[in-house]
Amino acid sequence: MGDADHTIPGGPRIARTIENDLRDYCCGEVFEGGCFFFNSLVELSGQYPEMSGRIVDGFMQFADLLALWLEEAKAEGKLKQGVRIKEVADFIVISINGAAALYVATRDSRFTRACERQLHSYIQSLRA
Repeated sequence: MGDADHTIPGGPRIARTIENDLRDYCCGEVFEGGCFFFNSLVELSGQYPEMSGRIVDGFMQFADLLALWLEEAKAEGKLKQGVRIKEVADFIVISINGAAALYVATRDSRFTRACERQLHSYIQSLRA
């Protein structure tokens, strides 16, 4: 995302977080076989609902952090009126997880690159 980071509502933190998650964590092969938390969520959801609930809580805490940054941008007048901040934050997390799942299944970084570019464009569209 580079030079355009300053134009994203929420500042470079959101752009850098998306980039780090998709490029460095997911495609960086931090865990052999993909994201430990995502894989655990998929594997445990039917067998251990308490544990899968904790993992979902972690993803939602990530979304809450993104929402906090978006709230700051809103307070600074950088977001359009009517932006549903919590839904936007949830959408970012959902998109990252979807790209991660497709990357793990294929090892094709086109999914993570496309996700990063499209999230960047989407967030740009929220600007006031």
